Formats: sequence, structure tokens, C-alpha cells
Amino acid sequence: MLSMSKTAPTLPPSKRLRVLGDQQVDEAAWLAARRKLLTASDFYSWVDLPKPKWWSTSRDDIIEEKRTGKARVFGSTPLKQADTARAMAWGRQLEVPYLEAFCGATGLPSSPLHALLGNDRWPGLGATLDAVAVIPAGDGPLEVETELFSRPDMVLDALETVMELGGTGIIEIKSTNPYSFKKTWLERVPEYYEMQPRIQMAIAEVDWCLIVCGSGQDMTAHAITRDEDFDDFEGLMDDVCEEFQKVMEDL
Repeated sequence: MLSMSKTAPTLPPSKRLRVLGDQQVDEAAWLAARRKLLTASDFYSWVDLPKPKWWSTSRDDIIEEKRTGKARVFGSTPLKQADTARAMAWGRQLEVPYLEAFCGATGLPSSPLHALLGNDRWPGLGATLDAVAVIPAGDGPLEVETELFSRPDMVLDALETVMELGGTGIIEIKSTNPYSFKKTWLERVPEYYEMQPRIQMAIAEVDWCLIVCGSGQDMTAHAITRDEDFDDFEGLMDDVCEEFQKVMEDL
């Protein structure tokens, strides 16, 4: 049986963690701070890895955005750009409803967090978290409304994983179309999304992330944890941070 606390979640104290901007308080300042950093959502586009054929963001696109300050356009045609912009806007609108629905259905206590975070170890990197959650040991049973999920086994497995780790973690909310949800998210986290929660975990100095994806009237969840390869991943972050800072110095 799962157990959960109702303690208000907050990130653990850290001498290296920095709040660099808050989207809810001052979006313009938050955007200005983001433009100086390689953010968690752009890390996959920056690194030299094979990308899906449809992937439209390159390292050059990121550099151009940093250089000019102009918002990036996604998509190779005006129609695709409009479709992507609309999907992204809906994704932002659905973050809080999906977070509230997931936590309501699972009993997981969370606090929304729209702050841009930095860590002194990686001064060129940043991450904005959707929410923080905490799991102190030894609390009462958690009742999950399994009928709200088409694959409750996946949600329960993800919750069991983070329950075993305990402590503080983060929640990342995604939304997608029904086709991608059934084809991909009900089986695994797409590889192009795996890096983002890892960056967020490293910067926030937490041990786990629940990445929750919603589509219409269904949701699922996957647990991302500090596995045996995480030290190597943080080494990659060291290298990318140094490289990115040198690029920024030359702009």
C-alpha cells in the first residue's frame, strides 16, 4: 500500500540553488533571464545527438534567439508554425488543470512553481519547474482513483518508485494529442523529453521527477530517477555548460 504526507512541498535548502526569475511575478524579467541561459527544455536540441526527422530546433536556432532576443518560431511552414504555436499555448493553459487533476486523483501533495532556477555548479544552465512534491516517510495510506487512468498500472508503478526514494521531488507536466499519447506516452517517455527532467533534477538537487502527460480525459505518469548513469549525465552538463558560456561570450 502506498503512503503519502500532506506536508506542504518545498525544495530542500541548498547553498548552490538560485531563483533567477518568476514567471508569475514578472514574465518579462523571467524571459530576459532565460535568454542568458541554456534551459532544460533546449538541452536536447543543443547536444550532438540523432534527432527525429521532424525535429525543427537546432543549435543555430538557439544561438540566434540568444543573439537577437527574438522569440523562436517552430515549424518549417507558416501552417506548421501556427499549429505549433497553438499547441504550445494550449499546453501552457493545461499545465495547472492537469497538475491539479493528477494530484487530486493520486493524493500527491504538490506546490506549483514557476520560478526559473539556476545552480552555481552550472552557471550557464537554467530550469523552470512546474511543481514540487514531497514524500516524508511513515504517513497514512494513499488512495489512488485508478478508474481515472486507462493504464493505472503505469501510474501506480511510477508512484511506487518515488515512494521508495522518498523526500522531495518535482513534477513535470506535458500535454499531447491522442495519437502520440496512445502510441508513445502509454508505453514510455519519448527520448527527446527524457533530458529535460534530468536537467531539472540536477539543478534543483532532487532525486526524482514524475513526468505526467495528459491528453483529453486521460493521463499517465513515469518516474525519472537518479540512476547509475546520473553522474555521467552531470558530467555532460558540465561540458555543455562550459561550451554554451563560451558561445555566449562571443555573441
